[in-house]
Amino acid sequence: MTVKTTALSEDSAVARMVRLVEEAQTQRSHTELLVEKLAKYYTPGMFINLSNMVTCTIKCVNSLHLQKVNGVSLLLRYFQTIHARLGYNLWM
Repeated sequence: MTVKTTALSEDSAVARMVRLVEEAQTQRSHTELLVEKLAKYYTPGMFINLSNMVTCTIKCVNSLHLQKVNGVSLLLRYFQTIHARLGYNLWM
């Protein structure tokens, strides 16, 4: 079997598409660069804010001398307080 080629594989349409995709991946837009620069500061800042919120929440809970607190018990206590102020008994 003899095969005769008329062009190199580097000149094929697929090879040109691969080259274009590789070039597009190496080039970054101004917006992408700006987002990367901001993310360097924004992401650690959000982790610091989160840790501060958790720390403050723990300190507040400890200052109220609550040993076991979960969301459901806090909500029930909140609604009980509101209903008591309105003159309703939540536990009837």
